[in-house]
Amino acid sequence: MIEVTIKGLAEALEKFKPDLYLEPLRRFYERSMETVLNAAKVRAPVDTGRMRSSLARGSPGSIWEIDSAATPLWAKVGTNVHDSGFGYPRALDESSRYHYRGTPYKGQPTQGWFSDSFRLSLGEIERWLGVMKDEIVARWAH
Repeated sequence: MIEVTIKGLAEALEKFKPDLYLEPLRRFYERSMETVLNAAKVRAPVDTGRMRSSLARGSPGSIWEIDSAATPLWAKVGTNVHDSGFGYPRALDESSRYHYRGTPYKGQPTQGWFSDSFRLSLGEIERWLGVMKDEIVARWAH
């Protein structure tokens, strides 16, 4: 699971009317979360199965949560699939013991397959920030 908090966001948003930014902010979170899940799916240690299929919004085993506060300040995305109580997505991400059996990464360690997906998505997330800004500016102009 990956959590991102933007420091100072609450204070900055207090200076704007909620109808200007709430919907663009929610769309930013959704787009960014989808981007991270897509990056994780590409790097998933397996091509099929419960773990890989959980890397989609609303799928069994997926974690998809946006802060329910009036102004959402955080989002969580990930997978919590377990096999007989063993949280193997986390083990595959944190341990250098496991290696890809297939996929384009065959033979490479699976370490970081999920946690690195956020870092690999930063460029796209920055693009979504720009889209959010444009959406807010367009609402402001009306």
